[in-house]
Amino acid sequence: VEKLEKGQKVEGTVTRITPFGAFVQISPAVEALVHISELGSGNDVDPEKVFTLNERKEFVILDIDREGRKISLSLGGKKKKTK
Repeated sequence: VEKLEKGQKVEGTVTRITPFGAFVQISPAVEALVHISELGSGNDVDPEKVFTLNERKEFVILDIDREGRKISLSLGGKKKKTK
């Protein structure tokens, strides 16, 4: 977490999809959240239609809470599917 910065592009793998967004592993010890509010206008977007489990994508770091060890992401770049 210490080496990551706000605005930085990172690649990660979608590990969990929830009604409020998706969790993304960006390194072996770091998991981040793409909140539903980052997926489109309003909260009527279905994260399951945007993400697929184990899918690799490029994301942009929106915010880092170093004390709480929480990272917020937004979508950025083209998706890369892996099996």
